[in-house]
Amino acid sequence: MQSRRALAVVLLAASSALADGSAAVSWETLAQVSVSRQKDRYVAEFSRQVLALDKREVKLRGFMLPLEQGAGQRRFVIDFAGIEFLASIAAHLDAA
Repeated sequence: MQSRRALAVVLLAASSALADGSAAVSWETLAQVSVSRQKDRYVAEFSRQVLALDKREVKLRGFMLPLEQGAGQRRFVIDFAGIEFLASIAAHLDAA
């Protein structure tokens, strides 16, 4: 794997099948990243497949969840399963 500081994922689609017929990048592809320690910091190392996406507009199947309430959102979490899945994990953690 090669090392990069940042990777931007630009566009997401919130359905299991993309309406325009274009291919979506899989979450399995995006998971091809590891972290290594170099001196006093940690550095992300992305696979060649992930590096090929750098500075490209890509589409993901998933959900975009705002980090705060309100109309003027600028920061989001992207997730493959949606809010119901996250809520079930939170409920499980609260019960533990």
